[in-house]
Formats: sequence, C-alpha cells, structure tokens
Amino acid sequence: MPRRKPVSAKQRKAQLQEKRAIKRGDLPPPDPSTARRPNKKRPGHANVRNNLPRDSNEVDKVQAARKLQSAFMKPSPSFLDLSKRIAASRALPRPLPQEVVYPPPELMNPASDLGCPRRPKWRFDMSKKEVEVNEERQFEVWLKGAKTKIAEWRGIDLESTEDRIATGEIKSPSYFELNLEVWRQLWRVTEVSPILLVLLDSRCPPLHIPSSLYNHICSLKPARQIIFVLTKSGVVGNECSLAWKAWLETRFPGSQVIRTESYRQKAGEEERKGQGSRRRHEPFIEGDLLSSLVSALRVAHEALLEPPERLKGHPEKLSRWQPRVRKAVDWDAVLRARDNPAQTPASLPETVPINDEHFGVADDEGSESSGSGAEPVAEVTAPLTIGLIGQPNVGKSSLLNALFGETRVKASRTPGKTKHFQTLFWTPEIRLVDCPGLVLPNYVPMELQALCSILPISQIPSMPSCIRTLASLMPLEEIFELTHPSITHPDPIVEDKRTWRVVQKDGSKGATTRPQVEAADVEWTAMDVMTAYALRKGWVTAKAGRPDVNRAGNAILRAVAENRVRWAFWPPGSTPQRAQTQGIWIIDNGDPHNLGQSSKGYLLEDEDDASSDGGHSDGDGSDSEDGHSSGPGEEAASSDEESEDHGENMVKKRLNLGGTISGFGLLAMDDAESGSGFDDDGSDEASGNDSSDEA
Repeated sequence: MPRRKPVSAKQRKAQLQEKRAIKRGDLPPPDPSTARRPNKKRPGHANVRNNLPRDSNEVDKVQAARKLQSAFMKPSPSFLDLSKRIAASRALPRPLPQEVVYPPPELMNPASDLGCPRRPKWRFDMSKKEVEVNEERQFEVWLKGAKTKIAEWRGIDLESTEDRIATGEIKSPSYFELNLEVWRQLWRVTEVSPILLVLLDSRCPPLHIPSSLYNHICSLKPARQIIFVLTKSGVVGNECSLAWKAWLETRFPGSQVIRTESYRQKAGEEERKGQGSRRRHEPFIEGDLLSSLVSALRVAHEALLEPPERLKGHPEKLSRWQPRVRKAVDWDAVLRARDNPAQTPASLPETVPINDEHFGVADDEGSESSGSGAEPVAEVTAPLTIGLIGQPNVGKSSLLNALFGETRVKASRTPGKTKHFQTLFWTPEIRLVDCPGLVLPNYVPMELQALCSILPISQIPSMPSCIRTLASLMPLEEIFELTHPSITHPDPIVEDKRTWRVVQKDGSKGATTRPQVEAADVEWTAMDVMTAYALRKGWVTAKAGRPDVNRAGNAILRAVAENRVRWAFWPPGSTPQRAQTQGIWIIDNGDPHNLGQSSKGYLLEDEDDASSDGGHSDGDGSDSEDGHSSGPGEEAASSDEESEDHGENMVKKRLNLGGTISGFGLLAMDDAESGSGFDDDGSDEASGNDSSDEA
C-alpha cells in the first residue's frame, strides 16, 4: 500500500468540495484510467516471479488446474451464528449412549430421489462445442433440482431460531460437488471401465455409497461389474471390517465385497521411539488380500464374457456375438506383478488415448453383426480397464500404490488431491484408471462429512458445530485429557466493597467466596472442549489474548479425521465385543495397526507439522515422510538430562503435551509454579469465560 501524503487543511477542503460537486452532478466524474495511481515498485520489492515471461503451455496448465478445483455451497451467516450459540450453550451428553456406535438413521435408510448428474447422449459426428453445451445445460437443470431438495430436507424457515436453540436440533447444510469439470472426470472413467472398484472407508461405509452413486452406476448401459472395496480395514480392526463386509453383502446382494490395506510399517521403524519420532510407512498389500482382490476381478471378468440372456435363445445371433472386453487375461501375471513392479517400456502396450475408447456407447452388452451375410465382429484386443471411483480420501491413490508395491501416484491425507483421472498399466493386459474423488450428493450433515475426511478441513466454516457433533460421538475431554476451563481458569472473585462483613456459616467474618468446582460436577459443551484445548496448548488470539478456539477445533478435527485418534462406526444389529470402546472411539490396547500413536490421552503434535502434506501420506493418517522429524519433545528430553530443576521438569511436562508453547503459555507456567496463578484483582485476559464472546 503506498504511503499517504500529508495535505493541508486548505487542500483537504478543496478535495471535499470537489467530491460533493461530483455527487451533485455539477462536475463530471474523473476518468477511471487517470484516477488510478501508477503501480510504482519500491526498490528491493520487485515481484521477480511476475516479471518472468510465461509461455502459453504454462498458462494453459494453470487455467486447467483452476477448472478442476472443487466447489461447494457456502452456509449462510445466520447458520454460522446459530451453530456457535448452540455449541456454547448446549451441554454434551455424558455418559455417551450406546446407540452412538451405529451410523445415523439417514445413512442407513437414504432417500433415492437425490441422484448424480448424467451425461447427455452424444454422437461421434457432434462437435466438441455442441457436446459441452448440452452437458452444461443438463448439469444446470440437475444442480437446481439438487439444491431445492437439500433445502427441503433441511427444513429452512420451518422453525424459529429460539426453538432450535432450545432443542439443540439444527440441520446443517450438506456439501456436494458443484463443479461440472470434476463430474466430467467421473463420466470419462465410468464410460471406459467395464469393471468398477467402489472404494469405501471402513470407518463409515454407508456414507461413501449413497443411493445417488449406486443408482448412477447401476443405470449405466451396458451393465458394469461392481466390486466394493473396504479400505483402511487395519485401522478399525478385523472384527469391525468383517461386520461391515457382511452388512454390505446383505445390503447389495450379488455384489462382491473385499477388504484391503494399503500400507505397512517400514523395516526398522519399530526401534524408533519417543516424542517427535515418526514411524514411516510404505505402500504394501498383504498376499491374502491381494489374492481376494484378484479373485474378485477374475469373477467380474468372467461375467463380462457371458452373453446376455436375450441372445441365448438365438443360436445365429449368439454365434456372431463378441464381448466388449478382451477374452484372454493372464491373472497369474497380476499376482507376480507386485514382486516385479518395474515394467520396461517395451513390455507395456502403447498408450491409447482414453477418450478414443467408449465402453458404454452402445446399449447392448456385446457386439454382433447386423444381417445374415455379415462377418463376425473382430475380437477385442484392447487392455481390460478397471476404474477406481469413490469420495475424496477413501484411499484410491493409496490402493494403486499398494498394488504396484511402490509410489506411482501422489497420495495425501488432504481430500481432493487427485484432480484428473490417471491411467496406469498394471500388466500389459490390464489398465487401472484412478478417478478423482467427488463429494457425492447425500442427505447427511456437513459435520459428518468433515468427520469422515471427505471435506478439506481448512475450508470448513463452522468449526464449533463440527466439534459439537464429534464430542457427541466420542469423549474428547477424556481422549485429550482436558480439564474444564471453570477449574483451570475460574471466574475472578470480586471482593465486597461494603464496610461491614458477612458472617459465614462457620462464624468467621469475611468476603463471600465461591464454592470450589469439582471435576465431576461440570458439564461440558463443545466450546468448553475447544477452550480447554486452546488453554492447554497456550493458543491465544493476537489482540484480546482469548483462547484461540478456532485453531483448537481445527487441530482436534484433524487428529480425528486423519486417524491419529482411532474411531469407527459399527453396522446395525452388530454388538461390539471390544471392551475398549467408548462411543465410536477405539481405545488403543497394543494393536499393531495403531500407526504409532497412543489413543488413551492422545496428545497432538504441532499443528503446523500435523497439517502439512510433506511426502506421500497414506491417506489413513499415518506418515510416510523420509527422514527423522524432530519435535519439541526431543528438546525437552535433552533439557531434562542436563538439569533436574523443578521448573525445567515442569516445562518438559508441558512440552510433552505436544505442539509449541507460546510466550503466554510460558508465563502461565511460571505463574502456576510460583502459585500466583491470577492477580488478586482477577485481571486475566486469557480467561476461558471470554471464549463464548469471541465465538
């Protein structure tokens, strides 16, 4: 911003008179081109990057990347204000009821009126412009209807604000993809893939297979072979994943369901212990899980080779019929591909543009010649295409890397990292297509979508409502070992200014004192959880010095969504046999799939370090970074070895809580050590009572 030049009172008066004359219309308005100040660059602050010439290819890449950015609806300001008030006033249910371990009813019995946009019919003789215009028009019609149905489901303007606050019931908006370019990626993948792998997160599979997606892929012509893949089964455990597998087989009869894991701990990482020592993981899939996947693909391929029922009664047509996929596939080579992932360029087929293949153009489930004298259709020799579809962060890219036994595509715990479909040859006869994740339309609240990590946490506007939903499913105050703000930072006591003293019950005279608050007597709210965590970490706002509840809520939600705190829903009708379960929280009991963190009393790492996407993440919350990452705990350990002073031990204890300690936090620790805590006048700017005002 340029520096303001001082003007005299006379010049300022003339400027105001000219401005008023322009408003009255006495003077013509100034030319915008001349009124704009020239962009003078200060010495030493030149934007070198913008001065560099950009070629057309670089500009096209930037514009193409922007087209594939996911777009969602924004909640109204009234909803954001209402959600904050509810999060600060409504007490959380304690103890947690037993029914919270099962998914909400709207997930188990979804309505089928909310579908996915379908690509309009097209012909090969149509131009690109005609096809795109038809797609845009049909997408606008679908989008308008979807928004109307979501608004009716939320029941907007049906209840007053006070009634919603009193009952604590408010329906949050449901997010779904609004960008047509992202939907086009799904259309391309489903068009060329006769076999579709629908990936489902084992923590909550019903959320990832809404009726909109299932009805869409079932309506494709010719029919596709659908295989449901339960990812992250090692996080939830065999008992829970097997229960969900049985539930899916009952819910979708005739469909195959398999379980997979995409990572294993690197050799030698078992010896790395201590704060700041991350355990690295590498892409890997167990042999029995890989065999089950290959067996399911083999069954699906054999089903595609079967002629349709309508042709079995016509021998002439049956003799001319040819399947739309290649007949010969060496499935044993698929099992050997993991042992020899490095394919030479000569061993792979020439890359065929995926847009030149259209498995779903015709309505028949095969090809047959027309007329009695026509020759039979040639046998298909193109590679068998297998598409991987699903919502963001379910593990599509991680599964691809595990199948190859090495990192082939970028995988990150950030939802929506894949922006364009990617094709990889598993073997010379099989091609895999990785589809970008889409947030599918469904009648579920935004908080549940954020919990399952299908939304970017950095773009979630209503953090208090997310923490309130999360705290109603698992005991966050116990997981993070939080102390209620009313105990750690009680309200300051104002002494009575009267000249006479009040006679106490014990006969003594003095100022009235507030009774001590016990931990068992307090009631937790979502705002209390965020305030307590912010106070523990020493996170305060810059100006007012209040607890930074938004940063605390962001860190808590990231820890849960990234599996650093293990959790899972259970299918209806099942009884969890694991005793170490409170709500959907899975308490660590030495499970080897715990990814190296402790769930009981889990302590977050530094927020900036935890939210980064360095290296290739597994999508399951574990880290696969190369090198040893140091943290505050290592510095605390070294300082403890050098001195056994009580103050240093106290600093070590606080640093072991994870994260960095600000100057405010260090001053608070010094006050706690000296016993001063608060001043007598009660002037503490970081009191937890101001958190509701900030929110």
